[in-house]
Amino acid sequence: MELGTIKHRLTHDFQLTVLTLLGTVALAGLTPFALLRAINGQWGPFAFDASIEVVILGGVIGAWRSRDTRGLSLFVAYFLGLMAGSAVHVIGAPGEYWLYPAIIANFFFVDRRHALGIAVMALAIALFADDGSRPGIAVALYSVTTIVCALFGYAFAYRVAMQRGQLEGLASRDGLTGLFNRRTLIDELTR
Repeated sequence: MELGTIKHRLTHDFQLTVLTLLGTVALAGLTPFALLRAINGQWGPFAFDASIEVVILGGVIGAWRSRDTRGLSLFVAYFLGLMAGSAVHVIGAPGEYWLYPAIIANFFFVDRRHALGIAVMALAIALFADDGSRPGIAVALYSVTTIVCALFGYAFAYRVAMQRGQLEGLASRDGLTGLFNRRTLIDELTR
């Protein structure tokens, strides 16, 4: 693929850009943990990290090849939510911290209603298999901060969608007459 084509796709497909960034971050951020776990013989957490990397990178490669960024982004988002919720059980208490970036990332590349549902699902998974060893206040704080994070993400995504609609309206109509502009006319004629 040529550099110009890559640049064009990254400029014009926001979901592909975010999915590619997520793949890069997953590769750079999870690989050291996976290698450390393999060196220490922690094969369960190693397999957990490796499966996250494989699915995310597979989603990135699939999106670049098929141009189906919406379907693959949705799959990766649900998988990421499932794994972030399960991280507490596989990795232990430090796994809780992975839920926050997963929540925020999902609001960037899937519809806000899906992202909110994924956040609730991930929190439920994280809380479902709680062995009761943590104090109730710690569980409550974790739940509240996760919900607040998801609600802020939802509010931000809602606001962005609203402003995008306003910008599209301004870009497609003449400011004086309110009629569709030349760009919209050419798009309609082409279609």
